[in-house]
Amino acid sequence: MSCATPVLPSGSFGHVPETAGHVAEIAGHDPETAGHVAEIAGHDPETAGHLRPKYALTAAITRVPQNVSLHPIVASMLARWQDTVASEDRSADWRFAENMAYASLLEAGHDIRLSGLDVGRGTFMHRHAVWHAQDAHDVPGRSHVPLNAIAAKQGRFDIANSPLTEEAVLGFEYGYSVQTAATMTVWEAQYGDFVNGAQVFIDQYIAAGEYKWGYQSALAVLLPHGHEGVGPEHSSGYLGRFLQLCADENMRIVVPSTSAQWFHLLRQQAIAERRTPLIVMSPKSKLYANIASHAPLREMVDGSFQTVLDDERIAVATTVERVVLCSGKFFYELRDARDASRDESTAIIRIEQLYPFPHGLLERALARFTNLRSIVWAQEEDLNQGVWRFVRDELETVLPADCALHDVCRTVTPAGAHSTVAAHRREQHRLVAAALTADAL
Repeated sequence: MSCATPVLPSGSFGHVPETAGHVAEIAGHDPETAGHVAEIAGHDPETAGHLRPKYALTAAITRVPQNVSLHPIVASMLARWQDTVASEDRSADWRFAENMAYASLLEAGHDIRLSGLDVGRGTFMHRHAVWHAQDAHDVPGRSHVPLNAIAAKQGRFDIANSPLTEEAVLGFEYGYSVQTAATMTVWEAQYGDFVNGAQVFIDQYIAAGEYKWGYQSALAVLLPHGHEGVGPEHSSGYLGRFLQLCADENMRIVVPSTSAQWFHLLRQQAIAERRTPLIVMSPKSKLYANIASHAPLREMVDGSFQTVLDDERIAVATTVERVVLCSGKFFYELRDARDASRDESTAIIRIEQLYPFPHGLLERALARFTNLRSIVWAQEEDLNQGVWRFVRDELETVLPADCALHDVCRTVTPAGAHSTVAAHRREQHRLVAAALTADAL
C-alpha cells in the first residue's frame, strides 16, 4: 500500500509507460473556432460509462480496511458520500467529485500522480485521499490510500506530500509530465500565492516550452484562489499574470465554480488528445463549504465541462437589461444579492474558462437577451491583478450593438488583497452593489 506522506525521491515515482495510451479526443468544439481547446463542449466520451455503475465506484473509495480505524471527520465524510449516490438529485461535494474523477480514471487504466504540500489531506481538508489509522492499537503510521484499491487491475495512483519548495517541486513535476505522456500529473500549491516562488518555470517552460522546443505537457497546476479576508499572502493565484502569458493556445486557464465542473475538468485533462498545461484557480475554504456549489450527482453522470454557464434562474429573457459576467466564487455572492432584491432585469453568466476565451458560446448566451443595454465584468480581484485588462478586448468582439461595457473591480494595489477582514468585507459589499445597481453604470 502506498505511503501517506512520502517525500520526493531522487528517482521516478512509478513506471514510465512506453506509449501515451488511454487517451481519447474530446469532441464538440465550437464550429466557429479553429483551435484545439478554445471551446470544449459536448459529451465526455468516458464519463457516463464509468459513472453509471456509481455504486460500485463509491463502494470502492469508501471501503475501510479492517486494520484502519478512521478519524471521525473521515468517517462522516464517507457516510455522506454513500448517501450521495442514493439519488442522482443528491448534491455531490467537491471532495466526492475529485475523488470520483480520479477513481473513474484509475478504473479505466489511467495513471495519476498528485504532489504538493499536504495534498494527501488537502490544505482546506478538501481531498482526504489518504486516511491515517487513529487507534492506538493500530500499527504506528499505518495509512490507507483508497484510490489504490479501486480494482484488481487499475491505473497507478501516486500521491506525494512534497516540501514547501515550489520552484524545485513544480520544476520536477513539469519534467515528469513531459516524459510520461500517459500519466495525469497534478501539482497543487498550498495557496495560489505561493506559485510566485516557481515563476521562472512558468515563464520558461509551462507557458513557452512547446512553442520554443516542442515540449508537450499536460501538467495540471491547481492554485487555491479567492479573496476571503485572510490577507495578501493567501488570496491570489496571480490570475492576471497567467493571462498575460497566454498566446497561441499555449495553456488553459480555468476557474471552476461547481463540483460537477471540477469532476469533468479533471477527467477532461486526463483524456484529452491535445496535451496542454492546465492552470486552475481552484477553490478555497468558502467555496468548498458553499452548499450552493455542490452540484447534483446527475450533472456528474450525464454532463460535461462547460466553458460558459448561463443563468438558469432567468425565466423571461426579455426582462433582462444588464448581464453581469464573472468567474469563480464571486458568482454566488452576486447571485444571492440579486435574488434577495428580486431583480429580474439582471442576468449573471459565469465564464469558467478564461483562456482560450469562449467567444462563440458567450455570444450565443448573450443573444437570447434581446433588450440588453449593458454588460458588466465583475471581479473581486484588484483592477491591476485580475481578469479585466485581459477580458476587456475579448468582450468587445462579442458586444451586442448599442450595449455598453463596464467593469467592477477592487482599486489598484501592489499587494493584491486587504490585510483585515473588516476592510475585505466592506470592499466585497461595495463590489456586489456596484455590479448590480444602475447607479454604478
